Amino acid sequence: MTALHELGALELRERFRARELSPVEVLEACATRIEETAEFNTFVTLALDEAREGAREAERAYAAGEAEERPLLGIPVAVKDLFDTAGLRTTYGSAMFARHVPRADAEVVARLREAGALIVGKTSLFEFAWGISSQNTANGDCLNPWDAERSAGGSSGGSAAALALRQVPLALGTDTAGSIRIPAAFCGVMGLKPTVGRLSAEGVFPLAPSLDHVGPMARRPEDIALAMGVLDGGHWRHCERPPLRVAVWHGPPDPELDDDTAKALDAAADALVRQGGRVERVSGLEVDDAVVPFATIQLVEALESHQARGLYPRRSDEYTPQIARRLERGRAVRLGDYLSAGTARRAIASAFARLFRDWDILLSPISPVPPPKLGEESEVRSGRARGLRDAVLGFTVPESIAGLPACAVRASIGSDGLPRAVQIAGPRGSDRRVLAAAAMVWGDNPELQSIWPEPAVSSRT
Repeated sequence: MTALHELGALELRERFRARELSPVEVLEACATRIEETAEFNTFVTLALDEAREGAREAERAYAAGEAEERPLLGIPVAVKDLFDTAGLRTTYGSAMFARHVPRADAEVVARLREAGALIVGKTSLFEFAWGISSQNTANGDCLNPWDAERSAGGSSGGSAAALALRQVPLALGTDTAGSIRIPAAFCGVMGLKPTVGRLSAEGVFPLAPSLDHVGPMARRPEDIALAMGVLDGGHWRHCERPPLRVAVWHGPPDPELDDDTAKALDAAADALVRQGGRVERVSGLEVDDAVVPFATIQLVEALESHQARGLYPRRSDEYTPQIARRLERGRAVRLGDYLSAGTARRAIASAFARLFRDWDILLSPISPVPPPKLGEESEVRSGRARGLRDAVLGFTVPESIAGLPACAVRASIGSDGLPRAVQIAGPRGSDRRVLAAAAMVWGDNPELQSIWPEPAVSSRT
């Protein structure tokens, strides 16, 4: 029998409406799970007392038949600690905001509350979301549920790990260079980076506003669809029409894929073929150099964001050295370099537009390697890549700089017992199609769906 904390959001909603389950008992099951697995440090701040009050109100609403217009009523949700939450501490992953309590919700958080979601807490992240791990000197490191000695990815690592631990069925994340997709891949869950601008970023601390995306994370595609229906105000289903034309991209020339990642990519392609897809490998997408213009744009926009808030350089000594150095580098970017980066960005968008004249979706890896050991992110070896950042961003940045929808979905379990994921992307506005394809990959192997980690915390903690 499936434990209550393992149920998905859509199933919970249906069983709440049928009066088969109580929001109060489900929340308590999630709270117990959070306590049992607290060593993984998925949450920066918990709001369980407020969530319990909301669960009692949800139970009364279901009993009175007043729940029809609130699709997330009584469903526990975790929110990345980059989103403002009224009356609930929000640190943005920084020691300088350790006591910060916003007065208003971010717009997407307000939508969750209006839909009846129970905000159980704020999840771990890298400082100001400017990293692809979730190590954090202010709040502690988030650990990977599959192997507590390994990175959970970032910067939305707390949200991904909370899902993999079955602490909650839904979570919010943000993605600028892969910060939803990388932790979703490393933790074996799903994460959707929608088309840029589709979901509001109002009330979210910006990293690079023109590159930032807000998106939902879950364990199942139907739960991603449920969340998107709330967040963008549309009617979502997780199955549209099958994508008939699938381009497969193995990534830039370096780094090379490890064997298990290559097998996962093949498994995802085979799943789409079995469901009517025409699959063909492509190369020469003219997006191999996306990281360089991306980094220039990110540096300039991040610097502007921190200057506009009066944080930099006035409070320079309160940043960690890594973030302070990056902001300083932003000051050194010349106008000509920034303008050239914009030109390169438009060329990358055009390259994708040409690709999607002939193909419905693009299937590719997210990381060429499994999650590295904590503290060894700079020692990753794949092809000639040096470090996790170099190994991964070539796969995730092109979709970010072009503003494309992209979904991370687990495709296999590697020989090392760690999940391997793929990325499915499409042209701007094709979010439903992208999620439909991810659902096809996920649904092709029912046995894979039942495999989740049995957490064992390492001696490191």
